[in-house]
Amino acid sequence: MREDFFIESMANDASITSKDKAVASRLAKARKVESFVGVSFDTITGDDELMYKTLIKIRDEMGDSHGNLANSLRKYFYYVKGTDFPSMRNVDTIK
Repeated sequence: MREDFFIESMANDASITSKDKAVASRLAKARKVESFVGVSFDTITGDDELMYKTLIKIRDEMGDSHGNLANSLRKYFYYVKGTDFPSMRNVDTIK
């Protein structure tokens, strides 16, 4: 992931109110996910099928039932693409 890009994007995001804490937390979660899956967020967000499979892996293998870890990947996707990745129930056609 391009950490400087991610940090700057979060710092400029009006929906993030607690900048220092939220940025540090999401960055830590993003690093954890990248380390676990062994693939850069840039690679993942460049391929919708890989994005979907990674979100499944985060949920199933990392035990992220509440989506806290997946949120870091989804935010990165949003900053790169300018749009949200569809919710899991709406991406059945990507499989």
